[in-house]
Amino acid sequence: MDTAVQHCINCNVLREFLVAHRAEVICVCLTEFNEKVFVDSIREEGRLEGKLSVVIQLVKKGRLSIEEAVEELQIGKEEFMKLLES
Repeated sequence: MDTAVQHCINCNVLREFLVAHRAEVICVCLTEFNEKVFVDSIREEGRLEGKLSVVIQLVKKGRLSIEEAVEELQIGKEEFMKLLES
């Protein structure tokens, strides 16, 4: 990565910017943000929150037992009880 940045500087490609921000550019390139992974994880988190909300409502309405809810959500009973109370 450093070689590529140095090559750009030597060829006057974004020279001033790269000279001033070299370390930051290299760091950002090495820890490249993957938008698709980020968006997919946010979507999955939303699905899980939605599922949790539905399961809690079913338990509160008496249509689903706590044991069934815990099994469906694949979490411990204590954790579910805390979620149910909040």
